[in-house]
Order: sequence, then structure tokens, then C-alpha cells
Amino acid sequence: MVALKEGAYLLKAVPRLTHLELYHKKCPVLEQELSSETISFGVTPEPVYYQFLKPWIPLNEKNYVEYLRLKRNRKPTDTFLKKILIGNIISMCKIMRYTADDKIEADVRVEEIGKIHLKPNISLLGFRGEFSTNFLIPDFWGIGKSSARGYGTVLKRS
Repeated sequence: MVALKEGAYLLKAVPRLTHLELYHKKCPVLEQELSSETISFGVTPEPVYYQFLKPWIPLNEKNYVEYLRLKRNRKPTDTFLKKILIGNIISMCKIMRYTADDKIEADVRVEEIGKIHLKPNISLLGFRGEFSTNFLIPDFWGIGKSSARGYGTVLKRS
């Protein structure tokens, strides 16, 4: 479990777990460790390079139609996906109550990998690849749709 800001204090108060229930099955907790660290987050003067460890899901119903229109007309989708990526980062800033002092820039190099089935009747288009931005994102954080489920998980590249 990971918690941020005020939630980190609450997580420290959670008693030690003996088991987790996953899909109605009790799984014993064999090891448990509590750690706390300060992480860097925010605009940086130099670009930072990331790769997606799990598929990035950038499109909703509305922008999916626009994405298909661009593809159908054989127009590049990079600029369109770049705007969505920047929007994902801005959304992350709002959640963290962080105000960016400078403009957030990004470049994205991804390829479509097909539909990701989130629920029985819900599938969204997934992408894999990498991106660069002038924004520090902690390793293993997710961006885009269903990031709370692990989609869009990122890792800094060296």
C-alpha cells in the first residue's frame, strides 16, 4: 500500500495485517514493512525520460473518436497524444495540490497495443513506449486512465 501526504499518517496507524482478501480468497501476509521517504515531484529544468512499465490508457470516449479520425486521415497522432500526456500530468498536479511555476512540456513515443479490458463491458485502447517531460514523476506512479489499477505505471530511464 502506498499513501501520500495526509494519507501517509493514516497508513501508519493501520494495524499489522495477517491476511489480504483478493477475489474472495484469503491470502496470508508473509512479510510486512513500513517505510517512509520524501520524493521529488514537480517541474524540473532538464527533461526526464520515462518508460511505461504497464500500458498507458490515454483515451476516453470523446478523444478516442478524434484519435480514430486522425488515424483514418493518415495524420500523425503524436501531437494529440502529447497534449493528453501533458493533461495527465496536470491532473496529477491537481490531485497533489501542486502548482507548476513553469509550462509543462512533453514528447511521447508510443505504439498502440490494442484494447485493454478493464471490466466485462469496458475496453480502452492501450499504448506502450516512452516519453520525456520537464516534470519529475516518482517511479512506479501511474498516469492516465485506471492508474489506480496500475495502468500507466512509469519508471525513469537512466
